[in-house]
Amino acid sequence: MNQENAQSLLLCIGGAHLDRKAVSQTKVILGSSNPAVVMETCGGVARNVAETVARLGGCVSLLSRVGQDRMGERVMAGTKRAGVDVQLVDISPTARTGTYTALIDQGGELVVSFADMVIYEEMTVAWIEPYWPEIRGASLVFLDANLPEETLRYVIERCRRERVPVCVNPVSALKAPKVKACLAGMEMLFANREEAEALAGRSILSLADAKAVAADLVGQGVRHVFLTLGEEGVLCASSDELLHLPASTVTVVDTTGAGDAFVAGVLVRWLHGAGCLESARFGLAVARLALQTIDNVTTELNFERIQQGLKGESA
Repeated sequence: MNQENAQSLLLCIGGAHLDRKAVSQTKVILGSSNPAVVMETCGGVARNVAETVARLGGCVSLLSRVGQDRMGERVMAGTKRAGVDVQLVDISPTARTGTYTALIDQGGELVVSFADMVIYEEMTVAWIEPYWPEIRGASLVFLDANLPEETLRYVIERCRRERVPVCVNPVSALKAPKVKACLAGMEMLFANREEAEALAGRSILSLADAKAVAADLVGQGVRHVFLTLGEEGVLCASSDELLHLPASTVTVVDTTGAGDAFVAGVLVRWLHGAGCLESARFGLAVARLALQTIDNVTTELNFERIQQGLKGESA
């Protein structure tokens, strides 16, 4: 990276918690005991994006909240070790660090998950207000919908007024409605099929449906929409283009962190001045690596190597 790009600061605001994954070794049988490999790792959409960006050489800070407990210490230490600035991560004196517990089937797909994230209810407007100088000073702000709805609306609308580019990930179909009323002015919206359906209020049963939903979200004021469709790839939409990038075939170990990896890849290239297509291609390359590891963030990330690989594909 050149010196100018090295100074482009991404500020990620949202979840930073501990993930627990049970990966089934056989076909999952509900209501019964299933042999599995169980592991713990640092998680949270905002935190995962921040770590991936840092491992790709980006300058990134995390604004979040953890508990005064061993889980919080582990999340803080692991995130800092990866190269993320964690000085803005606040410690709650009362709430526990959030946890996300997932059951993954033998094919790497999520079967069911449980989220204990009461701590994020403490991330109120009054809580985030003192951090506004840091938010205003960022080159790009990324939000996940683990924040309370009022806080999300406050940050998005104030960023729009003060011309700070803001990007949003709804996190889940359940949390997506939190951002439905404040789409206008978003620089980027990252959503998977289920989240996009929740935002649009209609089903996506085909690629044509997905294109219509992406165009509708742009029509509501989002400048750039990235709609991920799993094996069908990703749609990139703006007021003047609608592009479809197919996904590559890979051996899937775990799908959990792939969406966060895609977001991080897009943001890294965006901060380098790339457009939608180039950024999305880079994001897909990062996501491919994530699909092939059980970790939320693969340690085998290298900006230059991914760039060279993409140049080789297009040669």
